[in-house]
Amino acid sequence: MKLISHRGNLNGPDPKHENSPEKVLETRMAGFDVEVDIWFDKKHGWWFGHDAPQYPVDKSVLYNDEYDYTKGFVFFHAKNFLAFAALSRIYNSEDTGNDCFWHQEDDYTLTSNGWIWAYPRPDVDVHRSVIVAMPEYANLSYSDLKGVGGVCTDYPLEYKEKDNGKV
Repeated sequence: MKLISHRGNLNGPDPKHENSPEKVLETRMAGFDVEVDIWFDKKHGWWFGHDAPQYPVDKSVLYNDEYDYTKGFVFFHAKNFLAFAALSRIYNSEDTGNDCFWHQEDDYTLTSNGWIWAYPRPDVDVHRSVIVAMPEYANLSYSDLKGVGGVCTDYPLEYKEKDNGKV
């Protein structure tokens, strides 16, 4: 099962540091994939942040090989239309080693690399699906996650331990 850190978190929510470039790098260097919220503004460029642009980032963050990331994969959650449109153009024309998607309250959305990004529910057991919105808050047990391709969580270290280190 693919373990995906929600906003760079490893051991639970960390509102002061979530989505920060440093936190994302630390989490990827620890060997985890990361879901990160990203914004784009034509005048000010790329930003990480959940509710609003918070951390300015260079365009090189969109490419695995240009941002000193040697491990992990990034699922970019586009938070505004300009970010989604720009990421869609990039990821449909180049192999960056990353992925992007847009969703708000949809039960499911499809990422640019064909992953099904899904709200947690026990009937989502498709190999290329990612259970998101922290299944630990949706009363799903670890055994409910068997068969899914991945889980996006604030607690990837805990899930790694439950999965006996098989990431």
